[in-house]
Amino acid sequence: MTNPPEILETKRLRLRKPVLQDAEAIFRKYARDPELTRYLTRWPNASVDETRDFIRGHHKAWDERKSFHWVIVRKEDDQLLGTSH
Repeated sequence: MTNPPEILETKRLRLRKPVLQDAEAIFRKYARDPELTRYLTRWPNASVDETRDFIRGHHKAWDERKSFHWVIVRKEDDQLLGTSH
C-alpha cells in the first residue's frame, strides 16, 4: 500500500499531515474538552505535551502505513479547524 498525499486541497480548505506545532491549537480548540471529545479515542488530553504525543503517534502510524490523519485548516487564514482520518 502506498501512502496517501500529505496535502489535500479544496477551494477553501487544506488537509495536511499534522506537525508538532499544531498541538497547541488542537489542545486549545478541542482536545482538552471532555464534552467535545467524548466520542473520540484517547481524549481528552490533560496537557499540550499529551497532544504532542498523540501527533507523534499519528506520525508513527503514517510511517508504518497503518493509518493516516490530517489537520483541517482554512486556506484563507491558515486557521486550524479540526482533524480527520
